[in-house]
Amino acid sequence: MRSCGTFRTDYGKDMAIIQSKTQWGFLAAFLGFLCLLPLMLAPSWLTFMNATVITIIAVLGLNIISGMAGQFSLGQAAFVLIGAYATAILSTKADLPFLAVLPLSGLIAGLAGIVLGFSSLRLVGFYLAITTFAFHELVVYGIRHGGDFTGGVIGIFQLPDASIAGYALDTDTKMFYLILLVVVVLVFFSVNLARSRIGRAFEGIKQNWRATASMGVSIFRYKLLAFFLGSAVAGLAGCLMAYYGGFVRDDMVGVFDSIWYLGMMIIGGWGSILGVIMGVVSLELVRKLVVMHGQDIASIITFLDFDRIVPLITVIYGLLVVLFVLFMPHGLVHLWQRVKGYYRQWPLGG
Repeated sequence: MRSCGTFRTDYGKDMAIIQSKTQWGFLAAFLGFLCLLPLMLAPSWLTFMNATVITIIAVLGLNIISGMAGQFSLGQAAFVLIGAYATAILSTKADLPFLAVLPLSGLIAGLAGIVLGFSSLRLVGFYLAITTFAFHELVVYGIRHGGDFTGGVIGIFQLPDASIAGYALDTDTKMFYLILLVVVVLVFFSVNLARSRIGRAFEGIKQNWRATASMGVSIFRYKLLAFFLGSAVAGLAGCLMAYYGGFVRDDMVGVFDSIWYLGMMIIGGWGSILGVIMGVVSLELVRKLVVMHGQDIASIITFLDFDRIVPLITVIYGLLVVLFVLFMPHGLVHLWQRVKGYYRQWPLGG
C-alpha cells in the first residue's frame, strides 16, 4: 500500500522549496522542455520568447519593490534604461567584457534605485508612484541631453555581441540559453529572498510598517534594500536587452511599460513569483497574437477606428487588467493554487 500524501520528518524537508519526487520530476521535465524549445520554434517566436523572458526579469525586480515590500513604483522602466545604457557605455567606451558588464550594469541600476528609494522614506501610495514616475522622466531627460556620452536622442548602436570565454553569443538561440540561465538564477534568488529574514521584513513593511518598526525592524534600511535589489534586477534585464538588440535608445522602454509591468503583476498575482511569470507570459502572448491578427480584430470591432496596432494592444491590455481586478483580484496564480489544492486532496496526490 502507498502512503497518503507526503510526510515530512524534519525541518529541512518542511522548508524545502521542492518537497516531493513528483515536483522534482515536473521541474526537470519543464526545464528540459525549455532547453529544447529553441529547436522547435520559428525565428519570430524565438524572438518573442527572448523578449518575454527579459520582461520577466524586469517584473521580478518590480515584484521585490512592490509585491514584497509594498512600495508602489512606476519607475521600473527607468532602471531597465539605466542598465541598458550602462551596458552600452561600458561595452563600447570602456571595452569591458560581458561577464564584467552584466554585474556592473545591475550594480549601477541598483545604486540609482537607492537614490529613488530615499523618497519612499517619507512618501507612500499615490505620492510615491508620482515620484517614481517623475524619476523616469528625469532619466530620459538626462539620456537625451547626455551628448556623445549617451548618444543623445539617437542612442548608441553597434554594441558588441555578448561572449563568454571567447564564445560569441551571436544568434537568437545562443542568447535564449543565456537569458534562460539568468532568469532561472533570479527566480531561485527571489524565492529564497521571500523566505529569508529580509523577505519577512519586506512583508511586514507591506502589511503594517508601523507595527514592523515597533518590533525593531529598520524601515529605512529595508526600504532602501528593496529598491536596490529590485532596481539591480531591472538593470540586468536592461543589460540583456541591450546585448540582444545590439543598440540602446531612450524610447526602447517607456513609462507605459512600467504601468504594464504592474498590470502583469495584477493579472498573474500580486506578490507571487509564479504570478509574475504567468502574468508576463499571458500579456506578452496577447500582444503577439494582436500583432499577428490585429487587422482581423480591428475589422470585427467596427465601432472603433484603429489606424495602428499599438492602440488596439493598449485597449486590450487595459480591458484585461480591469476584468482581473473586478473578477479575479488574486490573479492567475490563484487558479493554479486551487488546482494544486484539488490534486493534494486525493489519496495519492503527493
